Amino acid sequence: MLRMQIEAKYPADLVAKFYYAKRKLVWEILRDGLKEKIEIQWQSISAIRAILEDNLPGILEIEVLLFFNAIINNLFTL
Repeated sequence: MLRMQIEAKYPADLVAKFYYAKRKLVWEILRDGLKEKIEIQWQSISAIRAILEDNLPGILEIEVLLFFNAIINNLFTL
């Protein structure tokens, strides 16, 4: 399992957006003044868990299986 952790210096540096009409989850990450995006199609998400506690930063865990399988399949078809 690959685990990626991103921590924001400020609340607006890391934003998760759910686009219902487009059926995808988009992470927007601000690093050194540049915005990076990670887009995940809904059909690639197998589990989502949100952990929210008083006076602590929230945690959103997303389990994605198909994304990595697609990369592996593309490597073998080259």
